[in-house]
Amino acid sequence: MTTKIIDNTVISASLKEINSINLIAKCLERYSLATSIEVYDETKEGFNHLDCYKQISIFDMKDNKLFIVLIEYLSNRYPYLHKGELSSFLVTLIEYELKNKEYYFVTDDNKMKKVASKVFQDDLFINRLSQKPVKFNITGTVGLLKRLRYRNILTREDIEKVIEDLKNSTFYITPELIKYLREC
Repeated sequence: MTTKIIDNTVISASLKEINSINLIAKCLERYSLATSIEVYDETKEGFNHLDCYKQISIFDMKDNKLFIVLIEYLSNRYPYLHKGELSSFLVTLIEYELKNKEYYFVTDDNKMKKVASKVFQDDLFINRLSQKPVKFNITGTVGLLKRLRYRNILTREDIEKVIEDLKNSTFYITPELIKYLREC
């Protein structure tokens, strides 16, 4: 089973922006979900109702030496990224990519997506990691929705309702992303 490692941007969209479906519950029909303790703590600050975490694996890697080294390096190198994005990225890398497990890192933070795409070209990062990953699977909420549609977990009607939810929210969705989502 593929695991989707999600950060706070995805959880916030699921809890606040997408009202027509329970995105977390829909994901759990097909995938396992995971995140970091830092993301969980961020979510606790913004939401009172956290039933969604009952079936999400929460990784606390504060005692993992590799995690400690990498999060310190990334925090210093990319100070504009939050601990939630960095920690969920590192959970994905350490617990899934390096262990050859099936996964996707799901984030809507564009700065995190850019860092994730270039960090594996960073010799200092690779040196600390001790190996270069073969691949790194990353997507966003829209990509996740599209996969759920392909898997017949969401209907075309669900997708249209979600598009309306996103258009009427603070979620940044471009006409290109709407077209991309409607094409599934």
